[in-house]
Amino acid sequence: ADEGAKPSETLSGIVHFGVRSPDCSAIAQQSSTELAPLTVTGYIEPPKTELSESPLANPASTTLLDYSVEDKRNVRTYGDLFRAVTGITVVQFDQGGTPYGVTLRGYSNGDHGHDIGYVVDGVPLNLIGENTGINGDANLNPLIPELVDRVILTRGPFDVRAGPFALAGSLNITTLDHPAAGLTLSGGSFGATQGFGLFEYNSGAVTGYGSLMLSSSPGFRDNTDFHQINTFNKVIFTFLGGTASLRFQVYSMDSGSPGYISRTLVESGALSPTAAVDITDGFNTTEENIVFNYRQNSDQPFTATAYFMNDTLKRWADFNIIPTDPGLPGQGLNSDKRITFGGNVEKYFLWQLPKGMSADLLLGVGERATFGREAHFNTIERTPVGPATAAVDFSVQNPFGYAQLDFKPLPWIKLTGALRYDILFYQVNDIVDRVDVSPTLAVASPKAGLSIRPVSGLDLFANFGQGFRPPDPFSELPFNQHLPVSKNESVEAGVQYNSPNGVWHFLGDVYHTRFSNEVLAGAPGMPSTTLGPSEREGFDVEASVVFYRRGQALFSIFGNYSAVNAFLLPRPGSGSSILNVQDFLGKYGLNLMLPLPFNDSPHIFTMAVYHEIIGPEPLNTFRSVSTRTFSRITANLNYTNRNWKGFSAFVNFIAYPDRRNEETAFNLGSDTAPIVGVSPKAPVSVQGGVFMPF
Repeated sequence: ADEGAKPSETLSGIVHFGVRSPDCSAIAQQSSTELAPLTVTGYIEPPKTELSESPLANPASTTLLDYSVEDKRNVRTYGDLFRAVTGITVVQFDQGGTPYGVTLRGYSNGDHGHDIGYVVDGVPLNLIGENTGINGDANLNPLIPELVDRVILTRGPFDVRAGPFALAGSLNITTLDHPAAGLTLSGGSFGATQGFGLFEYNSGAVTGYGSLMLSSSPGFRDNTDFHQINTFNKVIFTFLGGTASLRFQVYSMDSGSPGYISRTLVESGALSPTAAVDITDGFNTTEENIVFNYRQNSDQPFTATAYFMNDTLKRWADFNIIPTDPGLPGQGLNSDKRITFGGNVEKYFLWQLPKGMSADLLLGVGERATFGREAHFNTIERTPVGPATAAVDFSVQNPFGYAQLDFKPLPWIKLTGALRYDILFYQVNDIVDRVDVSPTLAVASPKAGLSIRPVSGLDLFANFGQGFRPPDPFSELPFNQHLPVSKNESVEAGVQYNSPNGVWHFLGDVYHTRFSNEVLAGAPGMPSTTLGPSEREGFDVEASVVFYRRGQALFSIFGNYSAVNAFLLPRPGSGSSILNVQDFLGKYGLNLMLPLPFNDSPHIFTMAVYHEIIGPEPLNTFRSVSTRTFSRITANLNYTNRNWKGFSAFVNFIAYPDRRNEETAFNLGSDTAPIVGVSPKAPVSVQGGVFMPF
């Protein structure tokens, strides 16, 4: 009943993390391969000219991420699910539970991923308001990698379901309905330990599972200790001629935060790379959520989603990397409490028209409501010094609707038109400055595209799309209630090829984006800086090939490369760079699945290795200071025994061969007097464990 997959499209096989298995179509044409506990469900990407409710059929650059259970056990955090994907940058800030800098298409990796629209099981996660310091950040830390079913990445603002903050693109994530029951225990470098237990139940018409994760990681740097408790539970049942699920999650996290230290002092040897700015800095957050999903059993389904989330966050942070500088603030507390609830309904229609023509229509409406309080305090060792320096009560009501129409005048061509319309009703009460504002904003986001399939396996596509970022009720609207939404316009053209025999895969695209208002976010409690309009132009290219496939054995390689030129307008030649945008990203690797000592052996060994090369990024608009090109190597090894009900043992290696200070580097000074703060990475880290099935 998952979107984008039909019963005839399920397959058996192993899909390695970060890349779609290039042999999906060939495996689907074979009879079911006997892999017993290793069997996973696969989803075939539909042609761009197919009429489908799946975003994968849109005339846009998309990628399906479909993981084996072994790969998901062998990743450390949710960010590792996306690292090998074309064009995606993942920056782990190492500052407690702050959301990662996941982004693409020339948007800053220092903004906690607030330029990608994140949706998990139909629930949008981007938070309006500063939260951890960034308007629109999305905290995916409660996401348990082992419970992820699949991810659909849409590059650019083309997915009509993705609303606010879907500027660079969108990630649509679904969780599993029937994961494997068992206990996973793992441990690794710097005292990391984790336990994850899952039990399933089946009473006929009602099925489901309960799970509990406990983890602790002291970390490479001082004051990096991270502790979390996470329980994710789901009940699935038949309902009104379809399938419904109700999930409940409770998440609690507490951690230290080492802060950013001077790159100059670290590289000169005057400061240890493990040093912390303030041993009392830290992070604490809790979340409770309930989500209901329903899908009608039909090839023209009706679907519905409803959700409730309660979030509490506290972050104590000191960004003064030179303590003797009286011009920089000391420790501060950023506090955020909010309740979010909403839902949407959606209906898909499909028509066969005269003369071999056909069309489909996707209609959806929904509402998202947020009620929150954000405040900032100056603190010393987590104790407030004086009253709040900023405090805002706010609510945002966001009713929305969308429609997408696809028309096929010929079997090999498809025309697409879509429109999303959002209304934002703000109520903002600035308690400190005694300002009350209640602006109402409306924004239309049109999309249009063309898909052509001249020969089997080859898709040509082009599109136009708009996305938007709403203003921040904490740091922007109290000072300018007439502030409009920030919009981007993107045009893209591309080509995709999947060979009929499942051996070759290729994707290439070029794009140009214009953004109306670039904003440089400040540290928590510090004001943002408006930089004005900007443009981005770039391209992505990816390829994979299966060199060997026989029975259960598989050997394939992949590679991808992305480059972007991101600049502010007008472009005088200096002072025009957008901060923390890499010039290029290159990634390549291999996937190996090998039964030993013979092809039908129950002993299955898998290996996935990839190398990232990350180009320099400017740290001020003049580009007088920047990061340097660095690389990262990841290797996952796994052994599974089919005769032991899928018992697995796994180990993961991460290495930074050079310049390990560069992944997390930011300008904590001014544009003209930059001060580079870094969070150094461990040169090598190892983590391994076992899965014991129940």
